[in-house]
Amino acid sequence: MSQVFGNVTLSPSGIVPVTENIWLKPQLRLVEAAKGIKQMQTAHSQIDYLSGWTRFVDSSEEFWTNFYSSGKSASTAFQPWLGPYESLRSSDELLLYLKQARHQSQHGGNTLMWEGGHIEVGGSAFSGTIARLEISPSGQFVADVESGVSNGFRVIHHPPTPALPTIRNLKFKQEFLPPKEHLSHPILDHSPHAVALLALRFYEDVFRHAQEKFQK
Repeated sequence: MSQVFGNVTLSPSGIVPVTENIWLKPQLRLVEAAKGIKQMQTAHSQIDYLSGWTRFVDSSEEFWTNFYSSGKSASTAFQPWLGPYESLRSSDELLLYLKQARHQSQHGGNTLMWEGGHIEVGGSAFSGTIARLEISPSGQFVADVESGVSNGFRVIHHPPTPALPTIRNLKFKQEFLPPKEHLSHPILDHSPHAVALLALRFYEDVFRHAQEKFQK
């Protein structure tokens, strides 16, 4: 008889099991929030982008709810420790705005808007006169060019870009403008996915600190 040593391999279709712990539920919500941001960053349609934004907004707020419940079960000292972060969620422009965005999402309100957008006709390689241009719903075009180099002619669609709207809470007659600051620092990129990433980093930091302090 001989001994054989090696490592257990996972089957190709296998899903790695997760060990149950008190922080599992909030961790899952953070993972889902990050996927929402990734969906926005790689979106090629407004539906994909809106879906990613809703995914992030819902998951980030669900994270906080689960985080609060998990922390209370971890230690009686959790709630006092969490107090300053709770206050930040009501005073920080970004965090407060996202809380309101979740309310809008739940009640079918407008959570994003679209700005700009235009059609570029001709292209940088074309110089001439355009007598007529017709664009079909399918995206095909026909142009009558009176002069210039017709083989350099292009029609380029620059779609509208996503932006954060002013959120109006009609019940309490409140308005929440798109945030300009986060943790006393100016927000340089105001795109929804960039703003979401700032919030995710904040929540990931708070979660990590809680795990280090109250890990069982």
